[in-house]
Amino acid sequence: MSDSQREEVIYNCHIHTFTMNNVPDNYIPKILIKPMRIKWLRKVVVKALSFVDLRSKHDIFERYAKFMDVSSTKDQLSIFKIIQEYYPSTTRFVVMPMDMSHMGAGAIPQKIDAQHEELAQLAKTMDKAVIPFAAIDPRRNNLDKALDDLFIKKKYSGINFTGIKLYPPLGYKPGGKKLDPLFAFANEHKLPITAHCSRGGVRQLNFTKKKAHDYTNPANYRKVLDKYPDMRLCLAHFGGDEEWKKYLEHPRSKDNWLSDIRGMMQEYDNLYADISYSIFSFTDNTPILKVLLQDKAIKERVLFGSDFYMAEKERYEEKRLSITLRAMLGEDLFWQIANVNPKRFLFGIQ
Repeated sequence: MSDSQREEVIYNCHIHTFTMNNVPDNYIPKILIKPMRIKWLRKVVVKALSFVDLRSKHDIFERYAKFMDVSSTKDQLSIFKIIQEYYPSTTRFVVMPMDMSHMGAGAIPQKIDAQHEELAQLAKTMDKAVIPFAAIDPRRNNLDKALDDLFIKKKYSGINFTGIKLYPPLGYKPGGKKLDPLFAFANEHKLPITAHCSRGGVRQLNFTKKKAHDYTNPANYRKVLDKYPDMRLCLAHFGGDEEWKKYLEHPRSKDNWLSDIRGMMQEYDNLYADISYSIFSFTDNTPILKVLLQDKAIKERVLFGSDFYMAEKERYEEKRLSITLRAMLGEDLFWQIANVNPKRFLFGIQ
C-alpha cells in the first residue's frame, strides 16, 4: 500500500447522534426517560448509576450511565464532537437518525423532520465530516413528498441526504408493498440503504421478540434484491453479536443470520454488511471477521462501522476498538473495509 493511499480518509459507516428528545416518552425504561431530559435530574441519575456495582466485573450500571449521559446531550453537534475526538481528523462519519414516532411508545419532543433538519445543519457545519442518512418509515404521511424533500429539493438547510436508514422491527416488513415505492425511489436515484439487521435493538412496543425477529430477518430482502439488482443495500450489524456467538457455539445451526447474510453476499453483488456493534465483542468476533474477509465476495462488501453511541455501554472503548481492529486486521484489510468498500457503497465509486 502506498503512502498516498494511507493518507485517505477513514469512513465510519454507522454512528448515531440523535438525542433523548428523539426518544418516545414511554420508551423502556420508562422511569428514566423524562428525568434524563431534565439537566439536574440527569446528573443525579448518571452519578448514582456510575457508583452502583463498581466491583462487578461487568460494571453494567457504569456503562449504562455513560450511554445515557451521551444520549442526554443537548444537541447532535455536541454528541458528534465526542466521537470525532476518537478518530483521525479526516475521518468521515455516516450518521443514522431514528424515527420512533410509529412504535407506539408515546409522544416524542422532537419529531423526525426536526431531527433531520438538525442533522442537515450538523452536516453543513462539519462540512465533509458528516454524511447524513435519512430515517424513513413507510407509514409516515406523504412519503413521496418526504423523499423528494430529503433527496431532491434539498429542503433541509440546502443539504442533500446521502442514503436511507430503515429499521423494520419498528413495525414494517421488507418485501411487502409498503416499502416498494421507497426501494423504487432508491433504485432510480442510486441511493444506498442501510437496514437494521440484528436480533437486538428497539422494536414496536406491542411486538414480541419473535415477531420483531420475523420483521428483521435478512431473508426478507431476497425479493428486494431480486427486483432491484442495482440498488446498494447494507444489512447493519452483520446479523448481530448474538448470531456471531451462535456461529461459533452452534456451528450446525440452520438458523443463523451471520451465515445467511454471508451466503446472500456471495449470491448478490449489491449486498453489503457493516460490523457495527457486533465488533465490540472484540476477542471472539475479530478472528471470525478476519477469516470471513478471506472470501473475495465478503472482503469487498464489509463496511467498518461502530454504532456509536449505542456501544458506549459496552466494555471496549471506541477509540481502543478502532485502533486495535486496525492492528489486528492489518492495513490492507482495514483499509478495504474502512475506505475502499465504503466509497463503493456510499457513492458507487468502483
